[in-house]
Amino acid sequence: MKNKNLLVLEFNKQSLKFCLFQGPERKRLVKALSSEKIKNNDFSSAANEVLTRFYKKEETEVSISLSRYFFLMRYLKLPSLDPQEIDKMLSFQLFKTIPHTLDDVIYDYVVFDQSREFSKVLVFIIQKNKLGSILGFVKESRLTPLSITISSQGLFNWLMFAKYPALSPSKDPAAIIDINNDCAELLIFHKKKILFARSFDYSSQKQLLEEINHSLAIFQKEFGYQKLSEAVFTGLEKKELINSISFVKTSYLPWAGNFDFDKAINLDIRKGESYASVLGLATGREKDDFNFSPEFVARASLQLASRQKYNQYFFTGMQLLCILIMLFSVYLIDRRQYLRFLNHKLTGEQGEVQGLDLLASRLKVLDQEFLKKPFFSRMFYELVSNLPSNIQFTLLEVKENDELTLKGYADDISEVFKVVQVLNSLKLFDEVKVKYASEIKRQGRVKIEFYIYGERNKRG
Repeated sequence: MKNKNLLVLEFNKQSLKFCLFQGPERKRLVKALSSEKIKNNDFSSAANEVLTRFYKKEETEVSISLSRYFFLMRYLKLPSLDPQEIDKMLSFQLFKTIPHTLDDVIYDYVVFDQSREFSKVLVFIIQKNKLGSILGFVKESRLTPLSITISSQGLFNWLMFAKYPALSPSKDPAAIIDINNDCAELLIFHKKKILFARSFDYSSQKQLLEEINHSLAIFQKEFGYQKLSEAVFTGLEKKELINSISFVKTSYLPWAGNFDFDKAINLDIRKGESYASVLGLATGREKDDFNFSPEFVARASLQLASRQKYNQYFFTGMQLLCILIMLFSVYLIDRRQYLRFLNHKLTGEQGEVQGLDLLASRLKVLDQEFLKKPFFSRMFYELVSNLPSNIQFTLLEVKENDELTLKGYADDISEVFKVVQVLNSLKLFDEVKVKYASEIKRQGRVKIEFYIYGERNKRG
């Protein structure tokens, strides 16, 4: 899994940004980096265009990010510290704070503070119909994404990967401000927990500054913090804007950061866009805080996990079955005779071997017969112990109605009757007979092809 390519798709209001990563986690090389315009809210067409170019089912995994623009954000204070109780309380409390029914939305949350038997919770909510219109291509292509999260998560991951000093412990929160050509996202975090996120459009530097101040005012009103420890800017480097901010320590960090890019990628032509949040989804965090997979994606993920578990159990079971058959052969039959039986009775000469599938199917038939019919082991042992090594069986079966069918090849007709003699001596069947025996030419040699038949003695 970790060595597969990773394709990250980030859906914004008017564009689809994407990155293709190659290599193991935390050492990934960016192989492709670009964006597609979204026309008439047709998200699927833009996504399918990217998938056609970069997605290969057996070689590529997909992560999806949705812009903060598509989400509602709510804060709740719940009277419990227990995760299960919080989960139950949340749906009831959330219902009273949003203009939708819970059946119409998908939400996820993070607990960012707990004290005095209360938990403070940050919740992001997205409408199912909005999510469905964006992710229609997922259902159509039967894609199972690794995750479907919010751009704020990718932006936070990006700063963590950069190991920026703002992540060091501080009594005050810090902010990340990701600036694109016509929109921006402001994220505030504290002690490695997301506290606040807001996206907004702007048409001038003045409006951008106003939106930043407005976002900080909303945060301060909700949390009561009077200051930030630092504001880290990324995306477009607006030096004049950054230098004009005096109420908090500011710095700029290029979005390309610590990532390795393929030589064919020209970063200069991407100056009007920021890919920080897209890059952040490839940094190898064990688990993102927010996941908004709709039901059909969740079901597909469960089915995929179930298939993988089934395959694991199947192969383990086959290994155990092989071990049991080997142990059975060691204790029941002399090892040399057992190997002779496998080589000469089942597979015949080397030129007749058609592959491991044939051998496995025969072993399976034997195993089923041992389990279903206790007398089968006795018959099997007598045949192996008393027959010449140059006789070959192609079919040994006792049917549900206890009819014996035995087919194979022998060098001489006397060997065929030797088989009949051995079976009759066991008194397990009412008179075993040769139903068919005829000379044929097989691989340049004359052989006796035979068919032996008998009915089970009900008293035996």
